[in-house]
Amino acid sequence: MRAATTGATRRPGATGQFVVDGRCELRVADPGGLRTLVLRGPQAFSVRATAPGDAEFTVTDEVEPAADGSGAVARVAVDRATTVLVSCPAGCLVTIARD
Repeated sequence: MRAATTGATRRPGATGQFVVDGRCELRVADPGGLRTLVLRGPQAFSVRATAPGDAEFTVTDEVEPAADGSGAVARVAVDRATTVLVSCPAGCLVTIARD
């Protein structure tokens, strides 16, 4: 799954990591079918994206770091090119992965 960001800084030498300073747009290319985009970070952050399929609504999720110290994790279903809004007012590091 390919993605590009606006409003974030890519972390040099770290594949799939970017620093969000307030809010950014993560543009996801068409994945060719239903996929799960996984965003991980050590701090709390929120995501907002259009639901997959023919749904006409937007999904918002606010994630907090897990009690076991593994960080915050957001899972976003993606089935076409879309923009995911990532927000963390104090700034945060987010890593892009795929289930």
